[in-house]
Amino acid sequence: MVGLVIVAALVAGCGSAQPGAAAVVDGELFTLEDADALVGSYCALNGGPGSAPRSEVRRQAVVDLIVTTVMDGVAEREGIVVRGEAYELPEEDIAEIEATFGDEAEDIIALLERNARAQAVAERIVRTEVSSELSDEQVAELATEVALDAVRSADVEIDPRYGISDDLTRATGSGSLSVPVLSQIPTADLSPTRSC
Repeated sequence: MVGLVIVAALVAGCGSAQPGAAAVVDGELFTLEDADALVGSYCALNGGPGSAPRSEVRRQAVVDLIVTTVMDGVAEREGIVVRGEAYELPEEDIAEIEATFGDEAEDIIALLERNARAQAVAERIVRTEVSSELSDEQVAELATEVALDAVRSADVEIDPRYGISDDLTRATGSGSLSVPVLSQIPTADLSPTRSC
């Protein structure tokens, strides 16, 4: 779950996406369907039906696509190789996820490992370029800054309907009709189509 910390904590310079795109990251187009494909996994991780506003989960999915894509690009450009054990879930965690989430387990495992890989790339940069003698907490904190810098340097465009601001947080006045209204309604009061 450490990889999710990066996703939640990042800031980037973003503009409007191409038509039909949820986001474009360094020329790589992610469709609305790509973002929605992650929504089920995030809903399950957030506690299942009724656990979170769907608009918030969609924003989280788009931010995930942006951050993990940027960090994959950094790894490729910098020649950073992260071994599987740095981001692959242990067998006992996989078994627990499979038992808990059933048919959704494969997608959830892929989501968690993709985020953990992004975190591992950022941590590798910190340990190599800053210091190998930092505590794990210090490395994780600095890794978020490394990922932040990478996202800021990337060419990122986001569809304004997602209500994501330039700092990858919820935007008000973004053109998204759901942001100001739905964020103030308790999740339990949202219709099933507006919540996980």
